[in-house]
Amino acid sequence: MIVTQNNVETDDNEYITELLRKVKLKITAPRIKVIQAMLSMKQKHATAADIHNILFKPNESLSLGTIYRVLNLLSEKKIVNRHRLGTDSYFYEFNRDSHHDHIVCLECGKIVEFKDTVIEERQNEIANKHGMKLRKHTMLLIGKCQDQSACEKGENI
Repeated sequence: MIVTQNNVETDDNEYITELLRKVKLKITAPRIKVIQAMLSMKQKHATAADIHNILFKPNESLSLGTIYRVLNLLSEKKIVNRHRLGTDSYFYEFNRDSHHDHIVCLECGKIVEFKDTVIEERQNEIANKHGMKLRKHTMLLIGKCQDQSACEKGENI
């Protein structure tokens, strides 16, 4: 299931309904709200707490537990991918295109996606050398922003 954040406005319930139907999930208000929140976010990677903060309204908000359950179900159905990106929290992003890897700044939390064919080829060579065929992999590079003024401001998180 491929999803793009740019294809949908946050109030496009028809698109979200069709997305849930394609993976044979019951259409519920919490599922719609979580997807809407993710689609409305500037950043592509969000924690359950990020989504909870967007959805929080006195006397009306979804519990953090409900958000986790929805995200885990969306992950099982391959609508979202779940990553642990150098922190104790899981980050969720829409399953929107081919494989990519991540670089994370541990100072400000900035997450950068990248693709590199040389790295991909080398990983396959290493797997072949050890008698393995790669099915999937995760590469996470952890560092610190070179531009400390941007890092200290927490820009691009």
